[in-house]
Parts: sequence; structure tokens; C-alpha cells
Amino acid sequence: MTTPGNESDVEGALDRLYSVPMEQFTRERDALARALRSHDRETAARVKSLRRPTVTAWALNRLARESPGELARLFDADAALARSQREGAGREALAEAGRARREIIRRLVASAASILAAAGHPDSPAGRDRLAQSLSAVAIDGEGGEALARGRLTRDLTPSSLWESAPAEVDPAMERRQELQRTAEEIAAEVRRLEAEASALEAEADRADRAARAARSAATEARRKAIKAAERAEEAARAADP
Repeated sequence: MTTPGNESDVEGALDRLYSVPMEQFTRERDALARALRSHDRETAARVKSLRRPTVTAWALNRLARESPGELARLFDADAALARSQREGAGREALAEAGRARREIIRRLVASAASILAAAGHPDSPAGRDRLAQSLSAVAIDGEGGEALARGRLTRDLTPSSLWESAPAEVDPAMERRQELQRTAEEIAAEVRRLEAEASALEAEADRADRAARAARSAATEARRKAIKAAERAEEAARAADP
């Protein structure tokens, strides 16, 4: 790897880092940090501390690089909706702005899901919900929005309660999917807990069974020794009887 020589070179190297396949991120990050360490330890430490993007963040980074125009339309829609809310636009205007924004998010989610599928990651309702939530959140998460615009998002974003509660932003279908997903996650957690409890009980039963078998074996051996001892006692008694 060529050692980056100035800030521009470092930024270019970081752009390339966030462009690599997700499974290569850690290796490439560490290689870049090593290349920087000899002449810029502070930057090397900063690079070394970079988190690998979540799978959905990685897909959105790819989307930002491959379809910057689509992402720009989302930022424009966010600004338009915020302006309408700030200026007290009527309910119909807010609803229309919200619908337009959701349609942009829907297209972006579909594109990001296609990127994930092409990279071998399964397309799932939960994954699509995380994509939609991150895209919804960039309107109020300035740092997250900037990271996404640069294709350097590392985490899933969460919309603020203000935007989630705005009438124009209510998406009953998405809310229902999220509710079902939360329920599914709770059930899965309970299943994992019960499976762990069952495994622990099975292990305890196995230990008890082994202990019982050992005790039975020891008892059998003790009886055998007792019989032998009784036989020897009888022989000794007979020998001692004149």
C-alpha cells in the first residue's frame, strides 16, 4: 500500500477504505493504519479506531457512491418537509411532502437491498426496516447525514421521536412491520433463554445421572467387598473353633 503523504491523500485512502467489500474492511483499515504510523501516529490511531460499518450502513455507503443523485433527492425532500413544517404549511401540503419523501426512501431501500443481495447478504424485512430508519434519520442526524453523504456511515441511524410522530411521516405499514419485528425479536430472545435453560438442565441431569451411576457402581463394589469380608470372617471363625 502506498503511504498517504498529506491530508488529501488520507481522505482519498479513507474513501477507498469505505468502498471495499465489508469483509475486507478490518484488514484494509489495519493496513492503512500501519502505513500511516511511521510518520503520523495520531492519524494512524484515528484510522485504527474506525468501526467497521454495519451491513446496512455498508449498503447505504455503496448506494451513496453509486447513486449520489438519488441520495441528494432525499436530502432535498428532507429540507422541503422541514421547511413546510417550519412555515406552518397546511396538513395536505405536509402529507404530500411526506408521501414524496417516503417514496424516495422506498426506492433507496430497494436499491440498497439489491446491493446487499448482490453481495450475498439475505434480503429481509428487518434489514429493509433498518435501511428505511437510517434514511429517515438523516434529516435530523447531522453527523449521520454527513457521513452517509460521504459514503462513510458506520452505524444504523434511528429517527427522532419528533419526526416519527409528525403526521406526514406516519407509515402504518412500516410501523406494523417494526412492531412485528420487535415482537419476533422478543420471542426469539425468549426462545434463546429457554433453550439455554434447557441445555443447563440437561447438563445438570447428565451430571446427576453420571453421579448416580458412579454411586450404584460404588455400592455394588461395597456389597461385593462386604460379602468377601463376611466369608473371610466365617472361615476365620471355623478355624478358631476347636
